[in-house]
Amino acid sequence: MIKQTQIYYMSGTGNTRRVAHWFADVAREKGIPSKIYQITKHGRQPKVNTCSTNLLGILFPTHGFTAPWLIIRFVLSLPRGKGTQAFAVATRAGLKIGPVFTPGFEGTAVYLVALLLLLKGYNIRLLSGIDMVSNWLALHWGLSPANSRAIIDRNKPRALKMANILYSGGRYIRGQVQLVLGILLFQISLGYLLMGRFMLAKLFYANENCNGCGLCEKNCPTGSVKMRGWKKKRPFWSLTCESCMRCMGFCPKKAVEASHPLFAVMIYLISIPLSAYILYLFGQQVTWLTNLSGWARVIVNYVYSLSVITAAYFIFMLLMRIPLINRLLTYLTPVHYYRRYHEPDTKLKDFLE
Repeated sequence: MIKQTQIYYMSGTGNTRRVAHWFADVAREKGIPSKIYQITKHGRQPKVNTCSTNLLGILFPTHGFTAPWLIIRFVLSLPRGKGTQAFAVATRAGLKIGPVFTPGFEGTAVYLVALLLLLKGYNIRLLSGIDMVSNWLALHWGLSPANSRAIIDRNKPRALKMANILYSGGRYIRGQVQLVLGILLFQISLGYLLMGRFMLAKLFYANENCNGCGLCEKNCPTGSVKMRGWKKKRPFWSLTCESCMRCMGFCPKKAVEASHPLFAVMIYLISIPLSAYILYLFGQQVTWLTNLSGWARVIVNYVYSLSVITAAYFIFMLLMRIPLINRLLTYLTPVHYYRRYHEPDTKLKDFLE
């Protein structure tokens, strides 16, 4: 028997938030009190009530075929479960091409969260992925309003079905095939968590349409956007950015861009090991560094790669303050021509719940 539900969600453009509210609505229809909280890095999360009659829900988008680092951190910070019931749902990047709906791929996302919950003593009641509108605006244009609505309307009944099974005392475990495929792609997911997400975080910048309103800074769920500058403040993205696309999807001026040319430069810079640069610059004077092996070499090159990404982004942002360069690189960036997207019925103020 469930006496209370606490639902925590991570959402950039509103997709996962919408699914969280579908689950909460079913709970309330069945007379079960339900509270919803947004997971943020800089906000203090409400206390999780742990007992066997409470239900904890964790909903989040899929990043790199697995769970985002923000969610992994959140689950690791949870108290011991003591038999508390729990469920996890990962939203996936659904698409609609003409009349065809293509499913998303959650990989290891829900099962990674489930494993961490099990180790903490939670009782898993539901695991599943669900398709919502793909919002990776740094990669592709936003779907049309008609296609976006079609994907949402197609998957709402499935979400309500899962919720009804859950709140009626049943168990719903899905995504086993996705898990197997996710394990096969484990190296990609690990690479995303250790490096890819940092590179993607450092692709964002503001074009000349930016008026310095600061909405991106005020509404960033990870506190990764900071307004910087002397005469005219512009947003600056830190390494903690999770590429949730909220800043890009909700910017009233459509000023937030993601630079593809910068991504190519970063790939080139980190593709050459640090030892090669050292040998070129200093010859044999620092042989102890070039002779590193095993984990020592891996760690040194990892730190080097993060440093190069940060330095390249800092120089890039300085160049973006020159209007001519800003316009030129903006016109060369495909993102500039993309349609923006956020969940149709979600406003920025809705994330303040």
